[in-house]
Amino acid sequence: MSVPEYRNVETIYDFVVAARDTLVSWLLAHTDRDVWATEWCMDDPEWAFKEFGGKASNDWFEFDWKEAVYKLMAEDMVGSTWACPECDQTYLDGREIDCDCDAGSVPLEDPQPIIKFLEDCQAEPDLHHAYEALRTYGYDAYWEALEGVVSWHVDDMKKAVRKLTEAIESDSRQDMLVYAREATRTYHVNGGVLEDYGENIGLETSMVNEVRDHGFAEVFGRDDTRLFISGN
Repeated sequence: MSVPEYRNVETIYDFVVAARDTLVSWLLAHTDRDVWATEWCMDDPEWAFKEFGGKASNDWFEFDWKEAVYKLMAEDMVGSTWACPECDQTYLDGREIDCDCDAGSVPLEDPQPIIKFLEDCQAEPDLHHAYEALRTYGYDAYWEALEGVVSWHVDDMKKAVRKLTEAIESDSRQDMLVYAREATRTYHVNGGVLEDYGENIGLETSMVNEVRDHGFAEVFGRDDTRLFISGN
């Protein structure tokens, strides 16, 4: 599934598709590590890393982003980072030896002393490592903490998406109305999915609430609703 695009919701059909796309958007935000990471870092991993103080957390989980970043950075620096074999002073370049030992330097093959070196100098991550740490270790930590809470919502969302998609693809107008209104009563941990995620897709919260509480005829008019059902 690809991330749905924003659409202007002006007709019943627009609402139906936007409802389906909102459910898809929620699914991707919770089950696709790339989408999850992009949302967490708001498309700017370096800024988010600094803004959040090297942590990623909410009411459900906490992740040491800085620790994961340094781990990834150290793994990539193995073999290209050097240390004095006597005093263990670490250097990014074997030619930059400024300790008083006469032992020269050796390339490090173990990431642990490199991690300590990065921690000591409070290295700032580049975009690649900041994002990858969140995408890999961060998503795993998130899912481990929330799987028991989120997994059954995921199942509900998948069923709702499947029913709406089948109705749209078969052009079953009655089913579209039924399943789209059902979607207005689809909930995640913190509230209604269409209410909380719909505006990013083009669904206004007030419209979602009106359809949920009063039906499509109340929002789009009886004549347009009849025309929609008849296929016109």
